[in-house]
Amino acid sequence: MILVTSSCDKGGKIASRGPEGDPVFQAKMRAAQEGAPKAQYELAWAYHCGLGTDQNFADAAVWYRKAAEQRHTKSAYYLGLLYKEGVGVAADEREGDKWLRKAAGDGDIEAMAVVGGYLIGRLDGESGRNRTAQVCIRESERGDPAAQMTLGYLFAYGIGVPIDYSLAYKWFGIAARSVEAPDRLNATVCQISFKKHLFSDELEEFEKVIGEWKPIKAKAD
Repeated sequence: MILVTSSCDKGGKIASRGPEGDPVFQAKMRAAQEGAPKAQYELAWAYHCGLGTDQNFADAAVWYRKAAEQRHTKSAYYLGLLYKEGVGVAADEREGDKWLRKAAGDGDIEAMAVVGGYLIGRLDGESGRNRTAQVCIRESERGDPAAQMTLGYLFAYGIGVPIDYSLAYKWFGIAARSVEAPDRLNATVCQISFKKHLFSDELEEFEKVIGEWKPIKAKAD
C-alpha cells in the first residue's frame, strides 16, 4: 500500500521548507517537547512530509507515538500505517494493527476504513472476501461512511471486488460528503488521487452521481 507516502498531499500546519532553524518548526518542537499532543502530532507531520525540516520517517514515528500514547487519534492512525508499511520503523503487522485499531476505536473514519480493508484482505478464500465486500457495498449504499471509505479502498486495491478506480473515486467522493473534518479532507484527498485515472466525460458523469447520491433505506425486518 502507498498510504504513508501519498498522505502528504493533505498538507499540514507547517507550510515552509527550510533548515531546522525555521522559527515555525522550532516553535512546534518546543511545544511538542513540553508534552502537548497536538504539537507532537504537528511535529511528526512536519518530519513525515519534510515541512520546515528534512523528511525523516523515523523521527515522525517517534513523535506520532508520543502523541498517540496521549490518545491523539490521527497520530495513532499514522503510526499504525508506518508499522504496517515498514516506513521509518521495522515492519510489524501486530504493532500496526494495534495502533490502527486504537484510532478506529476512537472514531477515526479513515482508520476504520483501513482496518476494514486489511481484515477483508485477510479472509481465507476468494468467496469469503467477495461475501464480505458485498456486505460493505450494502452498508455503503445505506449511508455508512466507514463502509464507504472501506469500499473505496477495496475497489482501489481489488480486495473482494475487481479493481475499479472510477468506483473508488465515486465512493471516496460520497464518503467525503458524509463525514466531518478532518475525515472529510482525508476522503477528498483519496478521491482526488484517483481523478487522473478517469477521462473528462467520466469525471463529469461521476461528479453528477456523487452529487445526486442518496442512501437506500434498509428494508424493515
